[in-house]
Amino acid sequence: STTICRSNPVLVQFKIGFLSRLYHDMGTAFITLSNYRKAFECLTQSLEIQKKRVTNDSDNHFANTLNSVGIVHAKLGEYDLAMECLTVALRIRSEKRQSQYQPPWNLPLLEHGINDEDAKVGDSD
Repeated sequence: STTICRSNPVLVQFKIGFLSRLYHDMGTAFITLSNYRKAFECLTQSLEIQKKRVTNDSDNHFANTLNSVGIVHAKLGEYDLAMECLTVALRIRSEKRQSQYQPPWNLPLLEHGINDEDAKVGDSD
């Protein structure tokens, strides 16, 4: 029931996360359609919702959304705002040293059966 949903913090975080991702995805869809004003509305709504959410992946999601907001600003010719958003998004990703959309540097090597030791160049015993 509604009381159980409101009192269960895990379920509340799930709903908040789902809603923020929905707005994020709508925003990126509007970018694809070149409707940058609507994209901006959806993406900023996603950011506002994300401020209420604290999970292990919330920083990555926030950075991804902020990156998309930066792209929208650039498309609208608002280059200073674009640089601010993109710089903050990059800083968040750098601090976390990971992003769900950035594979490890050696992923193409691993796909071909080459491991880190095989990839080292110039290291001889």
